Amino acid sequence: TSYWQDLRAGFTYVRQWPGLFWLIILAMALNFLLGPTSALAPLVVTKIFNGGALELGWVESTFGIGIIVGGLLLSTWGGFKRRIITSFLGIVGIGIAIASIGLVPANMFYLLLAANFLVGFSQVFANGPLQAIFQSSVAPEMQGRVFSLLSAGATAMMPIGLLIAGPLSDLVGIRFWYIFGGSVCVLMAIAATFSSAIMNIETNNKESAATAAT
Repeated sequence: TSYWQDLRAGFTYVRQWPGLFWLIILAMALNFLLGPTSALAPLVVTKIFNGGALELGWVESTFGIGIIVGGLLLSTWGGFKRRIITSFLGIVGIGIAIASIGLVPANMFYLLLAANFLVGFSQVFANGPLQAIFQSSVAPEMQGRVFSLLSAGATAMMPIGLLIAGPLSDLVGIRFWYIFGGSVCVLMAIAATFSSAIMNIETNNKESAATAAT
């Protein structure tokens, strides 16, 4: 089979499973909102905080340290029994941190570093459990197709986000996308908790998988 046939088969499988379908839509929306923030980071450092290469290096370093610390904590703790709760808390943490970057006063560079640390720290809790949910919920013979669909959708969202965030940042300022994107991330995570299909994806995966496979 061709790549497109596999992609279509993965879409058919996902479409018949509401919890998985909306979880993938959520992941794509997050990439749309958060993808441009990494591209705009050098402009935040230079234009708002009047920094240079050294300051940008500190920003990137604190983000990486946050990932390491978060990974160590998650590997030790393991997260909540329901992985989806851990993932949504991580998304909320990312949203708060991203919005904070847009609100940090220009004379408080250390708060920018703290916010970037929180982005990296929270990212581990958002992505790790989410990947585990996909791997444990999707039928083994369909995982390659579903992951290809997820990867294609998430990758497509990043340039689309940049296409919109770039001109918009020129019009209303670089900070706007951080405040907007971070706030929407928090609201989406909270809204998703009211969806039983998403929240119960780990308990109804066998029933849903059997329905989607027929």
